[in-house]
Amino acid sequence: MVNATVGGEQEHYGSFFAQTEYESKALTLSANILFLATQKLNLTLSGSFINSKGTMDITDMTEVPDEVFDNVASADYDYTPIIDYSDLAYTQYQLSFGGEYKITEKVSFTADAVYYDLTDDEGYVYGIETGSLYIIRTGVRIGF
Repeated sequence: MVNATVGGEQEHYGSFFAQTEYESKALTLSANILFLATQKLNLTLSGSFINSKGTMDITDMTEVPDEVFDNVASADYDYTPIIDYSDLAYTQYQLSFGGEYKITEKVSFTADAVYYDLTDDEGYVYGIETGSLYIIRTGVRIGF
């Protein structure tokens, strides 16, 4: 650690750091099926599953010298919450079904439905974001 005077008024105390180990485990599965029912109609089915977990090993932070506390009293040097804050654990499912019907060679009618489900067990960064979402879409596709 370095103690240096900067510009005659401020003191710089160097940097504090610690080495940590972060472990991440993820499993991703996905499948897609395209079924050509007729020359004008095709159907699709797809799904995915994601399970992800991440943890940080115990962090041993460098001790902050008393002279830093004396000169920078408003700072909080309690690093104990870092271990839990960095843990992540979530499971996500997605399932979709759709179809496309050719009206003419260049114009098709499309429709699909999608279901998403997220279970967030460690919401430290963005908060607990557990929930489900349904999307139903229809449209017309025009080829050029």
